[in-house]
Amino acid sequence: MLADPGDRGFLLNLTHQVIVAVLAAAATVAAIVLLTATGGPRLAPGISWYSILGYCLLFVGCVLALRALVLVFRRPWAP
Repeated sequence: MLADPGDRGFLLNLTHQVIVAVLAAAATVAAIVLLTATGGPRLAPGISWYSILGYCLLFVGCVLALRALVLVFRRPWAP
């Protein structure tokens, strides 16, 4: 089944896309949880560490989601 290098490349690219998509989803969900959490240590009177970490994770999740879209539309395995 995986004797052909093209098959192995296809499977590797597909696995890579799935991993990037799962990481993007996990980072986005974690960011939403942190942004909606109340309390936590305060950085300033109106800003908590949870919100800072949440926005950073949201940025990472968006970048990974865009990377997943680029991987899908680039399709290096297409002839």
